[in-house]
Amino acid sequence: MMKKGMNQFAKGVTQMTKFVNQMKTKLAKSGVGIPAELTNALTAAPALVAKLKASKDMDEFQELMGDMQDIGMIMQEWGPKLGELQRLVHMIKNLDRDVKSMRANFTRVQKAAKKRPELAEPLAEVGALFNDMVKRVAEIKALAKTDPEGALDLVQEFYSDTEEFWNQVSFLDMVSNVTRGLTQANRQIRQIESKIRTMEKKKGVDKEMIATLKEMVAAVKAALPELKAAMAARPVDYEEVRFLAEDFWMQLQDLQNMMADQGQSFYMPTVKQGQGINVVIPEGFTGNSGGGGQAVPMTTSPAF
Repeated sequence: MMKKGMNQFAKGVTQMTKFVNQMKTKLAKSGVGIPAELTNALTAAPALVAKLKASKDMDEFQELMGDMQDIGMIMQEWGPKLGELQRLVHMIKNLDRDVKSMRANFTRVQKAAKKRPELAEPLAEVGALFNDMVKRVAEIKALAKTDPEGALDLVQEFYSDTEEFWNQVSFLDMVSNVTRGLTQANRQIRQIESKIRTMEKKKGVDKEMIATLKEMVAAVKAALPELKAAMAARPVDYEEVRFLAEDFWMQLQDLQNMMADQGQSFYMPTVKQGQGINVVIPEGFTGNSGGGGQAVPMTTSPAF
């Protein structure tokens, strides 16, 4: 039975060594190494098998069996994990692609935030996080050569922080857009208030409608401080900012639609009507006369 177990062990070593050697070249191209524990075990296995085969003493054989069991446990542990090493190769490729995308987006929001002092702090935060994640990728690649299992653990950490990075980029985009939008919104609110004052002076104006418009303006203006406070809060509650921003724009849109219903649209260009002309056609040229009288010169007069 011992000899049979030894032969199975020797066969397992041969199969594992062949498989690992096939993988080694492919893994090395992507900077992933075979774990030292497995390499050392497979390196020591042939000599152990030779000693087992040559052993004629039961005590010596049983002592060597302990070494065989140790190597067998390492092979049994790492056999299923070899698929994880192949997965690590693909993960490293994904890391390079994802970092490239992150760098492009960070550069974009960095440019957009340069002229906005209120974005300096969140921009610094996302910059620090991005730099940390770039360092993490370098650590993963270095560790993959000697400790691929540890490298996979770092990959998990990297992607745990990825969500935070994209949340912060989304926040910078949103705040940048909201900041630009608020500037435009404040201008529109002032224009609306001016239009309402003009409408209020007209005879026969619907006072109830004017009151409704004023209430809507007040509600829109009241939503601003809460939105600005949420944008300035630390830590950032992204969902709260998004909710308040959407609520603000919805109220402003309702107000604009109400103004448009009163003929006060912001998007219909106000163009002064030009002067027209009334054309007086002589009777002989209009087809209204039955005769063929003499032609009379055409005259025109301005229309007022």
